[in-house]
Amino acid sequence: MDDSRRSSAEELLVDVIIIGGGASGIHAAACCIQSGKSILLLESRDRLGGRIHSQQLSSSGTYVECGAQWLAKKGQNRLDDIAKRFNYTKLRHVDGKCVVWNESGERSIYSSLSYGQSFFTLLGALWHSWKLSKLSKYISIDGPFDPKMKTYDTMSMKTYLESHGRNNRKKKANTLLSKIIKGGFNRDPSDISVYNYARVLRCSAPISEISGAEEYYFDEGLQPLFEKYASSFQDRIRLNSHISKIDTSDDCFIRVGTSTNVWYEGKQVIIAMPPQLLQYIEFEPQLPLSLRELSSSSLQGQVVKLVAVFPSPWWRKYGYSGFVISHDDVISEVADLSHSTGNGVLAGFISGPEALVYCDKPKSELTQIFSDLIKKSFEQMDEEIQELFYHNWIRDECSLGGYASHVAIGKWQTLLQGSFFPSISNSRVHFAGTEYAHEWRGYIEGALESGERTAKAVLSNLDGD
Repeated sequence: MDDSRRSSAEELLVDVIIIGGGASGIHAAACCIQSGKSILLLESRDRLGGRIHSQQLSSSGTYVECGAQWLAKKGQNRLDDIAKRFNYTKLRHVDGKCVVWNESGERSIYSSLSYGQSFFTLLGALWHSWKLSKLSKYISIDGPFDPKMKTYDTMSMKTYLESHGRNNRKKKANTLLSKIIKGGFNRDPSDISVYNYARVLRCSAPISEISGAEEYYFDEGLQPLFEKYASSFQDRIRLNSHISKIDTSDDCFIRVGTSTNVWYEGKQVIIAMPPQLLQYIEFEPQLPLSLRELSSSSLQGQVVKLVAVFPSPWWRKYGYSGFVISHDDVISEVADLSHSTGNGVLAGFISGPEALVYCDKPKSELTQIFSDLIKKSFEQMDEEIQELFYHNWIRDECSLGGYASHVAIGKWQTLLQGSFFPSISNSRVHFAGTEYAHEWRGYIEGALESGERTAKAVLSNLDGD
């Protein structure tokens, strides 16, 4: 290292540098520290949490989640264990009537959570997913890309569904699955390859568990939970650290530089940030061409989440659960996320191409759109929206989308050895995050699983075991 760079180095050599202070990076750091390794965690934002982002109502203390938030009914043991460690309270509210608006703008009422579809339509959508899940025998999570899957890598889910929807019943099932894809992937089905869809099924949870994936939320705020989790190594965290360069040319240590020319040195590096951001980091030597192309072509999740806070959950007195599904409105789904503080909280989701259109709309217009849907769904609105929270993830320069990104059509087969961002530079630079999860991809649990698995690989390299 030259003298000028050495003089700007803030830290001595550490075992592991973690880039990214979201759930994955924090959990990876905790795993490394638990094994006695020295770490440094660098985060570009002025806060921890990444795509977990809690805001608090000053008048009542109510936390609202503008980013990721869900804990599944079962199977998400890592997040559940962290929540229990800090005595967090799980909440859920599904009792009452569900409102569904069909494609024709007609309103229906159901006694429980429902997409407002017939049994055969639901069965048809489930059959498609079951059939595509059978492709998993050709999908090796860490192995090479199977040439048999090339056709599926270049075919979009929209094309696939259109080719399997020749009668009215199948068309309805395909329409439902398209809406589920748009809500789950936060992209239009034309952007998602059949291979990518099958791979997500492969990296997801069993069907018996995925049906309860969005079951609980927390009373105390998820961002504060991860801040508490990281509090024991707070002195090893550097916020507002925008990484501009990673130099792996030295055989003994890796140099990580920030935009303000502060340099850090580590034996191993974990990059726990969305893959689309890698294109803004200069690597020396360069990333393999396939990884550079993948980073620049990663599809960001297109989602706008609106959180409306009321003085009370007034809709409950009319027997409504607060759950709304709309097949023809800008806001496709509404859920009751009220807290013990007494405030009523409704979260609304705009996904896919609509999110791209509405993400830059003024707050007043978004508030009006949300109010209109609430009024017509519950046929009244006893209280005005006290405050509307939202975060424009699409324009967020530290994530460029939420809540997960996706591999573009035709790009899986170009990955180095077929793996999703393998370790590089003689296994000294590793990648973590919900995009790389082997379980619960797209959820907080997936980020934790990936961070933990990556930390184990790092520890194995450091210990020579």
